Amino acid sequence: MPRKVFISILGTGFYEECAYTKEKEEEEGKEQKPFTSTPTRFIQQASLEFVGANDWSKEDRVIIFLTKKARELNWNKNIAERKRYGKDTPEPYKGLEAVLQEMDLKAQVEDKDIKDGMNKEEIWEVFQTIYDTLQEGDELHLDLTHSFRFLPMLLLVLGNYAKFLKGITIKNIVYGNYEARNAQNEAPIISLLPLVSLQDWTFAAANYLQNGRATQLEELANEELRPMLQNTKDINLDARTLNKYVKTLSTFTKDLLNCRAQAIRSGEAINAIRTEAKRIEKVIIPPMAPVLDKINHSLEIFLPNEHVFNGFYAAQWCFNNQLYQQAITTLQENIVTYICLQKKLDISNIAQREVVNKAFNIYLNNTQEEQWKLSGKNEEQRLSEKQTIKELLDYSVLKELSSTFLVTTNTRNDYNHAGENPNPTKAQKLINQIDERLKKIFEYFNLPQAPSETLHSHPHPQSALFINLSNHPSSTWQPAQLEAARQYGEIIDIDFPAVDALCKPERVDHLANQYAQDIINRGAPTCITAHVMGEMTLTFRIVELLKAQGIRCVASTTERIVTDLTDNRKETQFSFVQFREY
Repeated sequence: MPRKVFISILGTGFYEECAYTKEKEEEEGKEQKPFTSTPTRFIQQASLEFVGANDWSKEDRVIIFLTKKARELNWNKNIAERKRYGKDTPEPYKGLEAVLQEMDLKAQVEDKDIKDGMNKEEIWEVFQTIYDTLQEGDELHLDLTHSFRFLPMLLLVLGNYAKFLKGITIKNIVYGNYEARNAQNEAPIISLLPLVSLQDWTFAAANYLQNGRATQLEELANEELRPMLQNTKDINLDARTLNKYVKTLSTFTKDLLNCRAQAIRSGEAINAIRTEAKRIEKVIIPPMAPVLDKINHSLEIFLPNEHVFNGFYAAQWCFNNQLYQQAITTLQENIVTYICLQKKLDISNIAQREVVNKAFNIYLNNTQEEQWKLSGKNEEQRLSEKQTIKELLDYSVLKELSSTFLVTTNTRNDYNHAGENPNPTKAQKLINQIDERLKKIFEYFNLPQAPSETLHSHPHPQSALFINLSNHPSSTWQPAQLEAARQYGEIIDIDFPAVDALCKPERVDHLANQYAQDIINRGAPTCITAHVMGEMTLTFRIVELLKAQGIRCVASTTERIVTDLTDNRKETQFSFVQFREY
C-alpha cells in the first residue's frame, strides 16, 4: 500500500477559531456527506479531518514545515497564551503541536524546519527539504492555506516534479478560506485539485499536439476524471462522456500511427470525435474548453465522411507530428488509392493496386509494351491487365503525379530498409523530401493546408458572416432577401465560377475545394452561413465540403408570380420567400 503523506506549511499569524465546512457532493457515484470540522484555530486540523487522516495508519505521515518564527509563535506545545497584533494583553492560545497530539492520530507527526526563502538559494533549499520527505509512490495531500508569498507555487511545482521523478499521486489540495466565513463562524474549505488536473490535461494535450500520441490523455481519463467535470449531479454520466471522447480520439490516433488507410478514409472516427466533442462542452470545467479546442482544431481539416482526401490529410498530420515514416507510407499509398478510385479499380484489391504501380513505373521508365511484366495467370487476365495499363498511361493525372509518386516510393523504400545502401540519404533530406511532396500534392488538388503549428490560436475571426456564393450579387436582391440575409451576419459576395459542360469531375473537385476553402478561411464554422447556388454538381460538392466542416449552407426559395397584361401578354416575376437550409 502506498504511504499517505499530509504536507502543510505553518504560518505566523494570530489565527482565530472557526469551523471549516464543505457542501455535500457526489464522488464516483456515492454521495459524500457534508463536512464540518471541529472548531479550530488551525486549518491543518480541519484539513486532516477532511482528508480522513483519523483513519490513517502508523506508516503514514503528517509533516508540518516551519520557519523559525512560525515554530515560536504557532507550533510549540508549551504555548499557553499569545498577544494579538497591536494588543498588550495576552490571550489563551494553544500551539499546533498540542492540537495534533490531542487528535491522537495513528500517523506519525513530523515537524521540519525550513528557511524563510529570502533569496534564490533559500528558496531552492526549501524546495529540496520538502521534496526529500517524499518517497516513491506516496499519496500526497497538500494544504496551501498558510503558504504565503512564493510557497503555493513552490508546492504545486514540487507536486508535479515529484509525480514525474517519484511516481507520487496528488490526492488532495485544500485551502481554508477564513475570510469567507458566514454568520455561524463557518469558513469554506476549498479543493484546488482541479488546478492540478487542468495542468495534467494541458500537458497531455500539448504532448498530443506535438507528438500525435493520446496515451497520456487515455491514462488521465482512466485514472482521474472527476476534477475535470463542472458539476457533480451526474458524475458517472459526465465521466463516461469525457472518457468516450478520449477513447474516440485515441482510436483515430492509433489508426494514423499504424497507417490504417481504410479507417482513416472512412471519416467515421472524425465524425465520432466531433460528436463527442460537442457533448463534453457541457460537462468539463470552463478552463479545459480551450485546451480541447486546440485538439479539435488540429483535426479540423479531416472530413467526417468517406473521402480519399482524408488520406492526404492524414499524411500531412503525420508529418506535422514528426511521424515521417507513417507520413510517406500514407502519402504514397493514397496516391495509388486516388488513381484506383478515379479509374473504377478496387482499392482493396492488391492485384489492381499493383497495376497502378506498374503503370507509374512504365510511364516513368518509358518501358516498351513488349517489356511489360504482366502478372495475369492466363491470357485473358493478361490482356485485361494490359488494357488497364494503357488506359492508365493515357490518364493525365497519373502523368502529372508521376514525379511525386517516384519520390515518395524511393523515400518510403529508404525508410523501410533503414537506409542500408552504399549512399544512405541524410535524415533531414528525407524530411525535406516528404515536406516538398506533400506541398505539391496539396497544391495540385488545391487542398486546404493543415495547421503545422497546432499549438497556435485559431486564426478565425468570430464575427457572423453570410457568404453569398451565387451568380446573383446581393446588390441585385430584393429588399426582403437583403433583410433576411442580414439576420445571419455581414453579407459577402463571391461570384460563382463558370462550369463548362465538358468539364471533367477532377476539375469540378478542384473548383469545389478551392471555393469551399475560401469560405472556410473567412471565419469560425459556427459563425458562417453559406448561400450556395449555381451549377448543380459543383454546388453539391461545395455544400458537401462546407457541411463537413460544420458550416450552415442555405439556398434561397422563391415564389413565381404571373401577371396578366394587355394584348394577351403575361409578366412573370420571382419573389423571394425564405432561405432554406441544405
